[in-house]
Amino acid sequence: MTAYEYIQELKYHLRKLPDDDREDAITYYFEYLAEAGPEGEMAAMQRLGSPAQLAAGIRADAAMERLDEYAEAEEGPRVKQGVAAVWLAVLGAIPRTIGAVFAAALVLIVPMAVLIALLAAGGALMAGGAGAVVLGILLIPQEIAAALFWAGAGLVVFALGYFLWRFIRWLMKKTLRGIAGIFNNVRRRRTKGFVNIG
Repeated sequence: MTAYEYIQELKYHLRKLPDDDREDAITYYFEYLAEAGPEGEMAAMQRLGSPAQLAAGIRADAAMERLDEYAEAEEGPRVKQGVAAVWLAVLGAIPRTIGAVFAAALVLIVPMAVLIALLAAGGALMAGGAGAVVLGILLIPQEIAAALFWAGAGLVVFALGYFLWRFIRWLMKKTLRGIAGIFNNVRRRRTKGFVNIG
């Protein structure tokens, strides 16, 4: 990719910015690449990242500046303008983080939701078992066989629920440690990558 193609793609990704912000950014990065010269423009483009990544950062910065301007205005921020600034910041961050969001959903949210549901099932089994034991106790004066059945079944269900609950708690701890280890490794790799580039 040439510097000209890089700037054209950057313009495309900045098309929704206000004209003055877009022109300032394009001028700045055009001059930045021109200063690098033909022999250094490839290294300069690598330092900047892809045009989409650079544009995401520019959009987020512009949105935050606009939000600060609204907050410092005498009449205070206008809700519509503040929402627009926050929305631009969110949109600006999406190209950088969309993969991370999906990865977090797959690696963290889905397994944790399943484990929490199983933990709740264990709690429900314990509650149901305790209820059956109480029912068995209440049936003692009326029918001893039914009382023994309900009390015994309640104890079995309570024990199953207790062991399920304990196992899921243990599994949740292991899962959280594993997920933390995965994200720690990703962070270390990214940090090493930044050190090698710069």
